[in-house]
Formats: sequence, C-alpha cells, structure tokens
Amino acid sequence: MDNYSKSVIHIILADDHLVLRAALKTLLEKESDFKVSGEASNGREVLDLLA
Repeated sequence: MDNYSKSVIHIILADDHLVLRAALKTLLEKESDFKVSGEASNGREVLDLLA
C-alpha cells in the first residue's frame, strides 16, 4: 500500500490581461492537483490577496 498523499498546489494568477488569466485558469482547473485560489491584475493586488 502506498503512503503517498496527493497535495493540492494553490495558485494565484497575476497578469494584466484578463483573457490570458481566464485561459490559464481554465487550463489549470482541468488538473486535479492545481487549484486557482485567486486572481490579480498586478503585483499590488497579489499582496492584498495574501494579506
């Protein structure tokens, strides 16, 4: 029996192009080991999400 436990990688997408963020989110959400936990259009918004 394998003791390996699958963990989920949480991702915050940051890009100023909404279409690119949406496409990346769609691709990443098809993978069971990735979870898009937030989206931001710039670095300041990322920091706000992490606060």
